[in-house]
Amino acid sequence: MKMKLSFLASLAVGSLGLTLVVASGLMHIGQARYPGAARAANVRLDISAIHHGYLGWQELYTTKDAMPDVWRWYTRVLAMELEEGTRSEDHCVKLARVQRFITIGRTIGVSVCSVCDGTLVSVYQTIHLSP
Repeated sequence: MKMKLSFLASLAVGSLGLTLVVASGLMHIGQARYPGAARAANVRLDISAIHHGYLGWQELYTTKDAMPDVWRWYTRVLAMELEEGTRSEDHCVKLARVQRFITIGRTIGVSVCSVCDGTLVSVYQTIHLSP
């Protein structure tokens, strides 16, 4: 019994460690930042659902490039798709993508909005354990 509890504790710690390493790597490597865009705000970390296995963060960027060029970059480079109900001629377009790596899931949501001097990009990413 004691050996079984020790094994389960080791397994839980190992899983948590692997999750943190993968999440950290995805946060660093997988930034969904349009080339040349300037950070408009500090990264906002969302740990409100960490007890359910979710870790999220939001980033805001601005660019002088036109909105159509920006959202087309996201669809081409990150293989993102327009969310249902979004039209390419809208003032803001919303894009999404879901990725899976073993038991880790990653959801990326991007809102690309036309502003008077360019484009505002809001990126929200979530890492979660998936069954």
